[in-house]
Order: sequence, then C-alpha cells, then structure tokens
Amino acid sequence: MVDKIAELLENTNSLLILGPAGSGKTTLAVDLSLQKAKEGKKIFFITLIPSSNIVNGVKKLFPEISDFMGKSFFFGYVEPESDNDLLADVEHVVKTFKPEILVIDPLYPNMESFVFKEICDTLKINGISGIFCGNEEHLESLVDFVLEIKVEKIKDKVRREIVVKSRAATKEKRFSFSISENGVMIEEE
Repeated sequence: MVDKIAELLENTNSLLILGPAGSGKTTLAVDLSLQKAKEGKKIFFITLIPSSNIVNGVKKLFPEISDFMGKSFFFGYVEPESDNDLLADVEHVVKTFKPEILVIDPLYPNMESFVFKEICDTLKINGISGIFCGNEEHLESLVDFVLEIKVEKIKDKVRREIVVKSRAATKEKRFSFSISENGVMIEEE
C-alpha cells in the first residue's frame, strides 16, 4: 500500500517526512525510493549517517534493493559542516548523477529555511523530485507535501500513523503505518 504514498511523488517536487528518531522515516523514504527505482527512475540517496550503516540495514529489510544499487539506486555519504556545504553537495550530485529523485536523510540539524529553499529550487529547476527526512517542522511550508509520522507506545505495542498534509489541500489524510520483516505496510484509516 506504499503505492498510495508513492503516487504523491508523481505530481510533486518536494516531500518532507517528519517524525521522531526511530519512527520509520528512513525506512519509508527507502521504500518510496525503491518503488520508483523499480519503475526505472534514477534515485540518489544522500545520507549524513555513514552509508555502510544505512546500506546494511536497507539490504536486510529490502533484499531486492541489491538488484538496483549502482544501476538506478545510489547512496552517498556526506559530512557537511554547514547548511551551505549540504547545498554544495546537492548541486554536485545534481550535476554529476542527474537523478530523477534525490533523497536527503536526515536533513542538516536546525537547517536554515533559506538554504532549504535553495535546495528545493535547485531540484525543481532540474526537474528532480526531493524527499527529505528529519524533524525540521519549520520547513513544512516550503514543500508540496508533508508526511508526519506519529508514534504512540501502548504497553508493548507501537502504533504508527502517517498524517499527509498538502499545500494544495485543506484536509489531512491519515494512514496506519507499520514496519515488519516484509517491509512497510500502509493502510488508509
């Protein structure tokens, strides 16, 4: 059912996935990206976390990603010292790899709105969709869609919900969201 969320990427330039640490932002971003790689889209995934950690976790949850890595799905690890360094890294990836979708996970902590807007504009000018993961709620107004992951722990169970917000729509959509060894499951509530 990730397809419902993946459809958002067809008509959008920017998608922000918000949520607390461990809520499933990266897993959701990888699953959405993998769906698009299966459709033949070229994906570049920029991470601020050593990419071997991400890649090993991703391969474990999504073994089929190995078929796409190095062909239509690329990972890159960057260590920006500032927002502007991250902007320079994005510009380099755009020029060098020419992806159709660029994922940044996580966003630089406390990212300045004007730099984030420059990143979004760079992608838009080049016809690239962006998926961004983080806790930077102040950036919501700069993207087309926001997927906010809410996590509630009840005894030993974890309940996740995705709230979809759009600049174009006045009503939010809600989905239940779970992660298992079979990947991401999303169901409309």
